[in-house]
Amino acid sequence: MFGIGFFELLLIALIGLLVFGPQKLPEAVRSCALVFGRCKRFWQAARRELENELGFNEIRREVQNTLIMEELEKRGDGPDSDKRDEKIPITPANQIK
Repeated sequence: MFGIGFFELLLIALIGLLVFGPQKLPEAVRSCALVFGRCKRFWQAARRELENELGFNEIRREVQNTLIMEELEKRGDGPDSDKRDEKIPITPANQIK
């Protein structure tokens, strides 16, 4: 997730135990988790709203269609080709390099 291994998590837990004590540590962890969850939801909503405002879905669709058309033209199977009857598998846009 953040490049934190087991040893680092253990060290964070030990420091938390020393700072908050055994009674308040579960409450502090719960509060941190709630704040982290709220921040994550806020950033996801902000990103989703920004993508909708800028029309990223349409841009992605246009880019994918362009990539597919370029691949078909490279193969000679574009809209102007006479080889349209042949069945050639099309590579999805996210796999084209």
